[in-house]
Amino acid sequence: MTAPVPDAELPEIPGEGPRKIWRAGTLTYTTAGLVVLFCWLLWGDFAWSMKDRAIPQTVQLLLKKFGASDMVTGLLFGSLPPAIGIFLGPIIGYKSDRHRGRWGRRIPFLLLSTPVAVLAIAGLAFSPKIGAYAHKWLGPHSWGLDPSILISLGLFWMLFEFATVVANSVNGALINDVVPQPLLGRFYGLFRALSLIAGIIFNHWFWGDADTTYVWIFLGMGAIYGIGFTIMCLNVKEGEYPPQPPMDAGRNNRGGGGHRRTGESLRPLLRQVRPYGHDNVWQLSCAHLLLLALPGLPAGLAGGPVSSASSRHWDIGSLCDRGVVGRALCQGFTDAGHRIGSPWRGQWYLADRDAIA
Repeated sequence: MTAPVPDAELPEIPGEGPRKIWRAGTLTYTTAGLVVLFCWLLWGDFAWSMKDRAIPQTVQLLLKKFGASDMVTGLLFGSLPPAIGIFLGPIIGYKSDRHRGRWGRRIPFLLLSTPVAVLAIAGLAFSPKIGAYAHKWLGPHSWGLDPSILISLGLFWMLFEFATVVANSVNGALINDVVPQPLLGRFYGLFRALSLIAGIIFNHWFWGDADTTYVWIFLGMGAIYGIGFTIMCLNVKEGEYPPQPPMDAGRNNRGGGGHRRTGESLRPLLRQVRPYGHDNVWQLSCAHLLLLALPGLPAGLAGGPVSSASSRHWDIGSLCDRGVVGRALCQGFTDAGHRIGSPWRGQWYLADRDAIA
């Protein structure tokens, strides 16, 4: 991505003066085009925020209503999403980065995951009826009415998390691909404001009666998300991306090829990092990684409302989704260079983001 072209270099239109052009990769926007882009993206993000604010809260309410223990709630909300994300997130991100098609490299994954999420939300809406039917059909072999309902809720919640992980793995990348770099901060500020507004709307008008109107809440939020997010995907256009270099088939078939490919992908970054005292750097990096990751482990296992909420922010899935490993590594390099009285001092530089991308 490049900064907007200076006004002095732009052609003038008679009667209008020079225009300001914004660029994101091969995409170019006038101010009016940028406003349209923001409207579509924010519309999709509002639908996303309504889903994120409403669905997890309502599912937790149903789990409590049908007798789920704190352990079960903690596993479903604190352990299951990170377990899915830590394996599925990197795969989807890798496939998306290398995909080339008429719809771009992000939109196809968002379009494919949206109906799956809507189907899962509809399944959550009718889980009590599905569980009751399963209980009646199994007869004496049933585990009971409430456990049958909880199993149905758990299965559809897992399907919902699969779709959410897929979409979440590429949604932020789509924004980074189509929004000009100088405006990313402003966009995320607007997105955060919309997310808070979505929370206010749901908590004020819908949450109070959620225990009796949960079916309509699920169906309504599923419709908002399915329609809103699909409209956004159909109206946001990605630019063109350079072709990916072909993979070395011979090397892929040899043992350890995956590790070599990973090392090669990190080499442009690590080439720019010049630490002095490697052992100390890696020890500090591992220490920071443990400090960032460990708070989520007891939360995911112990369950409970507080631990479930905290594990959504401090969990193993964050290692992939939020770059905790990268933060720990960079913090280790930083500490290695600034430890007072230590012989291990160094300098580290990050390569230009465009060169890495």
